[in-house]
Amino acid sequence: MEKYYLGLDGGSTYLKAALMKDKKVVGTVVYPTGIDNNGVAKKIVAALCKKYGISRTDIGYIMATGYSRKILEVADDDISEITAHAYGVRVTAPKDYRLGMVIDIGGQDSKIIYLDANYNVKNFTMNDKCAAGTGKFMEVLAQILETTIDQVGALSLESTSPCDINSTCVVFAQSEVISLVARKVDRRDILAGMHLSMAKRIIKMMKKSEKGGDILMTGGGALNTGISLAKSGQIKTIGVSNHNLMEIKRANEILAAEAYNPHLKELTALIDELKIIGTRFDASPAQVATAWAIAKGTLPIIGVTKVRQVEEAAKAAQIELTVDEISRLERLGDETGVHTLREWEKEM
Repeated sequence: MEKYYLGLDGGSTYLKAALMKDKKVVGTVVYPTGIDNNGVAKKIVAALCKKYGISRTDIGYIMATGYSRKILEVADDDISEITAHAYGVRVTAPKDYRLGMVIDIGGQDSKIIYLDANYNVKNFTMNDKCAAGTGKFMEVLAQILETTIDQVGALSLESTSPCDINSTCVVFAQSEVISLVARKVDRRDILAGMHLSMAKRIIKMMKKSEKGGDILMTGGGALNTGISLAKSGQIKTIGVSNHNLMEIKRANEILAAEAYNPHLKELTALIDELKIIGTRFDASPAQVATAWAIAKGTLPIIGVTKVRQVEEAAKAAQIELTVDEISRLERLGDETGVHTLREWEKEM
């Protein structure tokens, strides 16, 4: 019988577990850490065994990480959360991404982990200003504003006039929020200000070290829809180039008013034709579009940061479209009624 394997993350606020079999996650649970980490860990193991009809002996190995990893008696071994993040990225990162940075927003701290080309840890940095900018920061303010942690993100997106919350200590930030409440400031604006404050702190941390590759966000804070780095004003444009149509549509849904391309609906027919033509060359819509531009006598200047992007551009240059294919693309381009040259650029 194939053994199960269990990972435990003893965080400062929650204790999480992932049960694996055949290199796939078959179950996860999240419990509040409380005051008895060992007791909670044992409950988690028992709950998972009961749910999946297995015994402790069916679990071949238990690995622990997180703040309380050293005291979890049910674990066979432990590793730091920094190393765990790097290994997790190594085995789960989609092949189309080249992750170079992990932003982890935990219960008591936020950290940024820098990875090399082989997903080994190069360096990391942590917040150095109390617990402001962490999950605990959000929980404390949620209680003051009489809402729940799972609602703060959605409420903040309804704000029309975000507040300025400047305190770098969670205690002083709490006093600042209480003062805003006393002045009858809308809690949605307070929450929006809180998220802006957190985003600015994260960006400040990012500026302390080198950046390269794609970025992954983890931790409970990563589930918060209100933490948009773009809303801080530090990031002027959100780009999702080199993604397929479904991914761009999903990005538009998430980013709402700050969508990368507000004309996506009008461009769908054109993109569909690019995909159809691409099947003949085993090429992506972006590669066909590049070939189309070359066929019109232009020289595309393509921004690249990865070797595979250079290879994709080289392949696009070798695609020779027929007169009929070019004609169809030109017709569909005209029918969109969209002139995209600098149309949605915003002033910096």
